[in-house]
Amino acid sequence: MRRFALLLSLALFGCPQSTDSGGVVDEDGDGSPAGVDCDDGDGTRFPEAPEACNGLDDDCDGSIDNDGAGETWPDEDGDGYGAGTTPGRGCPINGWVAVGGDCDDDRAAVHPGADDPCDGLDSNCDGAAEVELGDWFTDADGDGYGDDATVTETCTPAAGAVALGGDCADDDPAVSPGAPELCNSADDNCDGQADLGVEGTWHSDDDGDGFGSPLATEDTCTPPLGWVEDGTDCRPGDPLAFPGAPEQCNGVDDSCEGEIDEGFDADGDGFQDAVCPAGDDCDDHDNAIFPGQTEICGDGVDDDCDGADVHCGFSGAYATADAELTITSGGGELSGYMMDHGDLDGDGTEDLVSAYYSSGTIAFGPLVGSGAWTDFDSVTWTDGRRTGTAGRSIGVADVDGDGQLDLGIGAPDGTVQGSFVTYGPITGNLDLDNCDAVFSLVGSGQGGHGMAMGDVTGDGVGDVIMGDYYGNSMMGAVYVAFGPLTEDRDSDDADATLSGEVASGYAGRFIRTADGGDLDGDGVGDFLVAAPYASEGAPTGGVVYVILGPPSDMSLADAQARIIGDSPSDMMGEQRAMDLGDVDGDGLVDVASSGATTAATYIFEGTPSGDYAASDADIILASASVSDSFGDAVTLDDVDGDGRADVLGGAPGMGGGGAGGAYFFFAPSPGSYTTADADASFTGGSQAGFSVTLVDLDTDGHLDVAVGSPSDPNAILGFTATW
Repeated sequence: MRRFALLLSLALFGCPQSTDSGGVVDEDGDGSPAGVDCDDGDGTRFPEAPEACNGLDDDCDGSIDNDGAGETWPDEDGDGYGAGTTPGRGCPINGWVAVGGDCDDDRAAVHPGADDPCDGLDSNCDGAAEVELGDWFTDADGDGYGDDATVTETCTPAAGAVALGGDCADDDPAVSPGAPELCNSADDNCDGQADLGVEGTWHSDDDGDGFGSPLATEDTCTPPLGWVEDGTDCRPGDPLAFPGAPEQCNGVDDSCEGEIDEGFDADGDGFQDAVCPAGDDCDDHDNAIFPGQTEICGDGVDDDCDGADVHCGFSGAYATADAELTITSGGGELSGYMMDHGDLDGDGTEDLVSAYYSSGTIAFGPLVGSGAWTDFDSVTWTDGRRTGTAGRSIGVADVDGDGQLDLGIGAPDGTVQGSFVTYGPITGNLDLDNCDAVFSLVGSGQGGHGMAMGDVTGDGVGDVIMGDYYGNSMMGAVYVAFGPLTEDRDSDDADATLSGEVASGYAGRFIRTADGGDLDGDGVGDFLVAAPYASEGAPTGGVVYVILGPPSDMSLADAQARIIGDSPSDMMGEQRAMDLGDVDGDGLVDVASSGATTAATYIFEGTPSGDYAASDADIILASASVSDSFGDAVTLDDVDGDGRADVLGGAPGMGGGGAGGAYFFFAPSPGSYTTADADASFTGGSQAGFSVTLVDLDTDGHLDVAVGSPSDPNAILGFTATW
């Protein structure tokens, strides 16, 4: 080898240089002259020669190995294959090789093209490890698990073989170790036990509500008929009680939420809805309404759940101790036999007039407190030389036409009989012997026993109506003096005379008018005349005559209507037990009259015409016990401002022990009622209720109750209305 190299060297350097015909030298004969060839002694190096990876500038471009370098990979294990995914660039030297793809550069036995033994490793770097020697099973049903009896140890399993055994039914793809266990009495997951872990706990549902008893259970896949999986029924045996059931107010937990009757105090006021057995909240959606709540009168709401809204005015039972006004008689004077009211002193407040036969008192309002008449701002009158029993009747109206109310006093037993009128304003004691005007009876009789004042002609001025029940052979008579009454008048020059028709009927014994009270809608006031001893319907059953204004000379037989008492000794209208008021709210007044024996008040609605038996009344208010003597006095007026007159009736026999009092009804509808149905009752003293009236005692703009007690030291009891 060395000798060959020496010979070659001698040949190169010992040979003469070659030239072409032009004399250009090309020593190495590579076709590139010495001036162009970068190495004219090496025929492999010349311009455009291929660059080899040899550390030389083969192509004479001034760069070494620049065109001969290629992609190279590091080869750590020296197996001739480099590793990595990103190659370098250069000549494969110093541990770099021109071939990559080694998947494990730490082991020389692992590289592309290497043998791949049955060791579970990828030795030839083809991305797939040869199957490792192991157990393989035939999977006949294709469920991924083979029969243990078919196991084979191999690196080359047969097609369809699987590495998982344990299939206890290789002919059923639904059965394998990986299958879910079903509740079907079969071993679905090949654990050796059928239905293990999937049996349900079932509960007896005897009431059929879909929820079972938590105490009656059975673990099974085949529950008995009527058993359910949900065992949360809090009341087994009750088909209406189960989780989610609607709660009822019955003292049990229907919804199984651990609470009894929840939701039945919806407004949170502490009272359960009235639908509950023990519930008494009449409106469970309003926490301002519940039992025991303070009742607000007249709001249309039953605030305290007692079944009714309290009328503004009066409600319940009132005793003497509840009276806001108590006036006692003194010095043997008896008061409260008869009462009336009006602004007699002209100060804009209501004044109360009380009379008893031969004397009387005016107490000026407001009237609240307790004491004798002299403890109040009051004036009095007594019989004078001309009068007798001055106070047998009284009336209040403007009869002189000056716009101020005047007072008339009936005195039937003096030397002059009739109505003695004192003009208002009244500020001092009355001297009836020197009063402003007298409407007197000519001749003997009982002129002024019955007397009333009011506008019955429609001219706006009060008229004086005087009765003489003894006249006309005790058939009675009524005389009317039209206002203005500015001087003395007598029955001979009366503007109208109404003659009695019934023997011993005592027509005119009492007279009642509501000033301006209109029965027939003609704008003229009407009035009532009592003949309490008439026996038209029954012995002394009495008759009340309805007279439409303006009156004229007539027989009472021609009256618009007659209310005839059809019970013996009922004495209709006696003691002024009659009145006019709009009970039905139609804008026209209705007629009320009471009977003594029946202890009842009879109310006729509408405009009466013809004869009516008392028992045919539209409204009958009777004593629960006849001994109460309800109706001995009666008055009608609108207390609560609803446009309908309310009824106050005296009951001097109330309680059976002489307690006496009165009953109040708010505008009763047609029908029959007893005093047990009254909206309010007022208990007084002996004969309390002998007279009654509705008057604004405390000047608050609302009518109050005044009860007269002529036989009791408490002569007047006043009860103010609630608002």
